[in-house]
Amino acid sequence: MYLRIKYLRIKLVTLILLGGSVVSSATYRELTWLPLGEPQAIQATYCSADNLKKLMLTHASNLETQARETENFLRRCDRELSQGRLAWWRALLRLEKMVYQTDQHAQTQEVIIDLGDAERVPALLAMHSSRRPLVILKCGVLCNSKRSIPFPLMHNFDEGPFHALFVGSTTGREYLSTNQQLLLGGFHEGQQAVRLADYMKNHSPWKEQFSSVHFLGVSLGGHGALYASLFNQHWSSDPNLRPLSSVFALCPVVDLRSTIEENYSQGVYGRLMQFKLWQNQRYIRQHWPDFNQELGFNQSGGMSLADMS
Repeated sequence: MYLRIKYLRIKLVTLILLGGSVVSSATYRELTWLPLGEPQAIQATYCSADNLKKLMLTHASNLETQARETENFLRRCDRELSQGRLAWWRALLRLEKMVYQTDQHAQTQEVIIDLGDAERVPALLAMHSSRRPLVILKCGVLCNSKRSIPFPLMHNFDEGPFHALFVGSTTGREYLSTNQQLLLGGFHEGQQAVRLADYMKNHSPWKEQFSSVHFLGVSLGGHGALYASLFNQHWSSDPNLRPLSSVFALCPVVDLRSTIEENYSQGVYGRLMQFKLWQNQRYIRQHWPDFNQELGFNQSGGMSLADMS
């Protein structure tokens, strides 16, 4: 009963955030928005890509000044570039409601990659017809390779020149149902990234199609990217033998514990994050009662920060 009441409270708060009605004009626009790849119009001249390029080149001889000017640019242009001048809830709603119909996409296929040591990684593989670089994409907390925010795949495969392997988080339902283990953070996901790259580059059925392999981690996946860069360097003293040619971290988690504490305690946003985590916990409890005890869920289905760290 407590969980049901809490669920209804969160739904009520969500509706209030969305303008008090699910049929408000602003909400309807975001619920029916389709990503068509149209370029975003930048209203502020200062926030244009040309101006950023100018700032970088002007201060190229002084890294400290260049870093300071870049930080100022990002501070001034953060909302325009990341939210497109939308209110935060509208930008978040667009991401949540974005649909990528992989089952109707002729160039994508669902795969499960066996890495040994009882670990099998569900992923979505998107391939062009010619040889080119492969980008392994790792998304954030609770996400899956299917039915999750698909913008990394859209940007890198549909709008970009790369093959792409989209891999869900080790905290997502997809990984949990395949491996029946919950792993949180970059220490494991970094190792997984390098092992995936080695498999795709040297052992997979598609290896001849890849000219190089790269890794991009987003949010919690970015925590894995930081570790992947370290593990990749220690794979071999010869850079040509390393599985990954480059590693990128987009909005990465750096300090795992403080990030969890901050994101799960911030007012309405924290409540929404707690609700998503509770949904995942409910899924685990329903499917694996024994596994549920191993994870340390308490009587109400909660999990302490100490258990998550």
